[in-house]
Amino acid sequence: MTIIFQNVFNGLAIGSVYALFALGYTLIFSVLRIINFAHGAIFTAGAYLTYMLMGKRFGAGNYPFANAKLPVGAPFWAALIGGALLAGALNVVIERFAFRPLRDRGSDVLLTLVSSLGVSIMVANLI
Repeated sequence: MTIIFQNVFNGLAIGSVYALFALGYTLIFSVLRIINFAHGAIFTAGAYLTYMLMGKRFGAGNYPFANAKLPVGAPFWAALIGGALLAGALNVVIERFAFRPLRDRGSDVLLTLVSSLGVSIMVANLI
């Protein structure tokens, strides 16, 4: 019985994440008429920023920030709110520089799609 309960709980948790992604895509498309491929990268950046705000070590290999650590060690809930706010700010910056100029010019939907894909690749590589 415990295994069944755990499987139901895991299914609900994963389904909730899928629903959150789907609602985000739907909201962005219904308001801005843009298919935002960078949506998943923004979620990933928010999770990584939450991890960093908790004061955990990040970076690996021979990179400049290998084993870096922020001087803050916020509790999980504070880091979660901070990571969400920072991810939202990143999304505003992306909208301002990648999507708004194309919308203001009345560009084709395909151009915003390519811009979104480029932003997704850029954010994923920065992470």
